[in-house]
Formats: sequence, structure tokens, C-alpha cells
Amino acid sequence: FDTQNDVYTKMFQELSDAITTLTANRTNDFSPNADQVFGGKVEKWIKFANTLRLRLAMRISYVDETKARTEIEAAIGHSIGLMTSVDDNAVLKQSASFTFINEWWEAFESFNDFRMSATMDCYLKGLQDPRLACFFKSAVKDGAYHGVRNGQTSRNQGTLSEAASSMNVEQNDNIEWMGAAETYFLLAEAKLRLNLGDKTVQE
Repeated sequence: FDTQNDVYTKMFQELSDAITTLTANRTNDFSPNADQVFGGKVEKWIKFANTLRLRLAMRISYVDETKARTEIEAAIGHSIGLMTSVDDNAVLKQSASFTFINEWWEAFESFNDFRMSATMDCYLKGLQDPRLACFFKSAVKDGAYHGVRNGQTSRNQGTLSEAASSMNVEQNDNIEWMGAAETYFLLAEAKLRLNLGDKTVQE
């Protein structure tokens, strides 16, 4: 097998090559019919590639800080930049000519046996997190949100599926690959741990 070091090195090289080629052709948008993610916008793909490069660099920063620094600086210093707005989000979109089954729905909902954990229930309710209704559906049984202790084996699936909250995803939903919110967390981490970037951690 390839070593993890070799795999990451190859991914950085492929991203670097792609970014170089795309940057040289940044104004040559192509048909939106051939691109269900960014509608043929080349600069959007460059931002995505730079952000992915930043993510991979932060992943290796504990084991190879020198390489991580090099890749982070290349990502955040690139002329096109990173994904910084919701409009930059990498989302595989459904359309009249391109349909698919959402992979999260298939994994979590199609078998009707995946439910919110009691741990997630505790955190989201305890912190009054407004994302509760974004992440999960209310239970069929009473319309409230309920989690289940991990590792349940003795409950009847039908009873459990109605009493607890399922994932809030539908079969034909779009699939988000990466969002701009992650960019800001990565930049904050890069500043906090490696003092890279021109903004404070809070910014």
C-alpha cells in the first residue's frame, strides 16, 4: 500500500497542478450543462481547490508542520482566494437533466433505522442550539425531538423509528461537499496554531 505521506503528497501535487491550470484559464468559463456544482464558473473551482488544499494542510500539521505551512500559505495567498461566502459553497445540485439519490438519505433514512443519539439530543437542547431543526426531524410520535442511547439492541425498530428523531434530509436533496463556514474554522485554526493568515482567530 502507499504510505499516508505519499498519498497526501500526491493530493497536494494534483491540487497544485489543477489550481495552476485553472488559474491560467480563469476567464474561460464553460457550459453550465457540464457542471452541476458551480455552473461552469472556473474561479469557483479554484476557490474550492484552494480551500481543499487548506483543509488537507491542517490535517497534516501535527505530523509535518513544514509541509503544512507551505501548503497553507499557498492556499491563503492565492490570487483567487478561498471559499468565503455561501455563494462559493461546493454543492452538487439536482436539475431537470441531472438527478440522483442523496447519499446521506440513502445511508441514514432509506433503511429507517438511523436516529439522533441521546448525546446529540443533550448537547443541542442543553445549549439551546437553533440548528436542532436543521439537523433533525421531529419524531412522528409526538412532534418533539428525541435522541436514542447509542448501541440500542432490544428496541423494536418500528417503535423506535416513530419515537425518535431522524436526519433532516430528503431523497432528492442537493449534496454539499464543502461550505464557506469550514473555511473560517480552518483559517482560525491556522492562525491559532501556526500564526498564519492576516486576521485574528476571532475574525
